Amino acid sequence: MAVAVRVEGLEKRYATDEGAVNAVRGVSFEVEDGEFFTLLGPSGCGKSTTLRCIAGLEKADGGEIAIGDMVVVSQSGAQVPAHQRPIGMVFQSYAIWPHMDVFDNVAFPISRGKGKLPKAEVRERVLEALSLVRLDGLERRPAPQLSGGQQQRLALARALVRQPKALLLDEPLSNLDAKLRDDMRVELKTLTERLNITTLFVTHDQLEALTLSDKIAVMRDGLIVQLGGPKDIYDDPNSRFTAEFIGTTNLLEGTVASRDGDVMRVETPQGTLVCAALDSLGPGDRAAIAVRPANIGVSAEPPNADNVLEGSIETVVFLGDSHDCRVDVGGELIRAFVHASRSVERGDKVYLAMSAADCRLLPPEAAFVEREDGGGASLRLGAGASPAVA
Repeated sequence: MAVAVRVEGLEKRYATDEGAVNAVRGVSFEVEDGEFFTLLGPSGCGKSTTLRCIAGLEKADGGEIAIGDMVVVSQSGAQVPAHQRPIGMVFQSYAIWPHMDVFDNVAFPISRGKGKLPKAEVRERVLEALSLVRLDGLERRPAPQLSGGQQQRLALARALVRQPKALLLDEPLSNLDAKLRDDMRVELKTLTERLNITTLFVTHDQLEALTLSDKIAVMRDGLIVQLGGPKDIYDDPNSRFTAEFIGTTNLLEGTVASRDGDVMRVETPQGTLVCAALDSLGPGDRAAIAVRPANIGVSAEPPNADNVLEGSIETVVFLGDSHDCRVDVGGELIRAFVHASRSVERGDKVYLAMSAADCRLLPPEAAFVEREDGGGASLRLGAGASPAVA
């Protein structure tokens, strides 16, 4: 499959009173035609800055960016102006023109300047874009009179009217209420799949990333720390940071005691646990075991399983379809989900069972340090750790 967007060695620095801040540090990735690619991470990790460099709203300080066959940022420093890049963009605030009606908002990118099209073609494209986002018949409604969801779809129509090679979305759902956000997430997924349009999506919301994406780049401190499909990243995080940021997880600290083939035994304050081996770790190394609450069995009697821990329920929160239980095991609160049909109460003595396949062994956390040559950042790792940086 052809590459629609290529980012190689992207660097972006900002000057502050305390000195230069490296917002993006040698980021590289490729997005295939029709792929939904998400940059995911906490505030300040560099995800929006990366997207804005692709859009041309920020000037890159190094690296190369290509959209289709057009190199928009070259290694020599030459950069194509934002309005000449074959992209459409939707901002978090939507950036709707309040003095224009729906039609004129959508028509704006193709009715002015060098991108101006003949009037008949403008009308045809605008009506087509409005139909795609289900705003038919609202062409002459003042933009401020639209609901939040309608304004989000209006912004999407304006981005699509240019028929871009890539659609860039900067947290476009964050201003919507929970129910509307769920609805728009489905609509956005359906629309991008139907149009087969290459999409770069920025969010800090793990659920949005997992449900929408074909591929996710997890970012931290201006670096991509893991790159892969949603299921791969959720099931097989390569670091404590990714494990905690993507979904809910328990982290149990311990020391590798022994290895037997593909299995390692890890001593923790809660007991000895068996999990799949990690080649970068050996006996005596510190590590953490990540296990998802949904992968922990809770029973009143000791089960026949690989890893069984005994504890008592500290708190129970009813979630509708399940009970969210915090179980005290040797002073550590371990979170587990129990089906709503089960009766569980605070103080109950229970046994937690975790299969070795569901216990993910993680290396010590990586530390991010400035390179002495001033060229961004590198990873300095604890014993036995290894990065998986794209």
